[in-house]
Amino acid sequence: MIAPETENNLLYKEISQFVEAQANVATDSSQIVLDEIPYEVQKLVNDELKGKTRLNRTKMDILTNRAYHVELEWKLNQLNEIMKLVGDVPKYSIGNELSKSINDDNLISKGGVSLRSLMKDVYKLPELALRDDVNIDDHDYQLLEEYNNIRTSLIRNCSIIEIAEEQAAEIATDVERITSLLHSIEEKVGHANLIEYFQNYHDSLLDELNDLVFSLEDALKSGNLTGEKKEHIRAILSDLQGQEREVN
Repeated sequence: MIAPETENNLLYKEISQFVEAQANVATDSSQIVLDEIPYEVQKLVNDELKGKTRLNRTKMDILTNRAYHVELEWKLNQLNEIMKLVGDVPKYSIGNELSKSINDDNLISKGGVSLRSLMKDVYKLPELALRDDVNIDDHDYQLLEEYNNIRTSLIRNCSIIEIAEEQAAEIATDVERITSLLHSIEEKVGHANLIEYFQNYHDSLLDELNDLVFSLEDALKSGNLTGEKKEHIRAILSDLQGQEREVN
């Protein structure tokens, strides 16, 4: 009998090894030595018992397969019991639109499933936890932990996508403003003179800053200002000199 072609092959293998080990134990239990009985008689009896007690491979496979399905059914019942103990779990699923019929005209006309709809489903996924008085085996506990970890990871990725969308929108706005500015400049000076225009603009801005700095420095040298005004001018000068260094 062929093992089930599922992700539970490891479970099937473990059950198969257990069944075989137990069959060997049953066989070995017949090897009893008694002084009162001749060895030849004991050997004959043990050989007969061994032949009847040992499970052949086909029988062991059948037993293993039955035990495998019983184990799966038990785990499913345990999971359902956990869900009852945890509470009513909302019937949300990631991408519930995908569960629609493949012939759904609305879904096809929309071009598939929207990312926004999937993200809304992700945010609705419940965080599962066990009550203090509930005991489950390690495997089921690991499944619960894995679900919560995947849920946390999906929510984090959705948040990253939302932040990236906001930043992309801001960048698009800046690009639009720059593009509009370039078009306005091109209408005045032409495309070929853009570099020259920005160089002249830079030089003009630097000249204006220098003139303003000189004027403020002259104002400080005059003795007609109060102490408060001088401090105010010094603060302005400090800012202008910083801008001048950036321009340079």
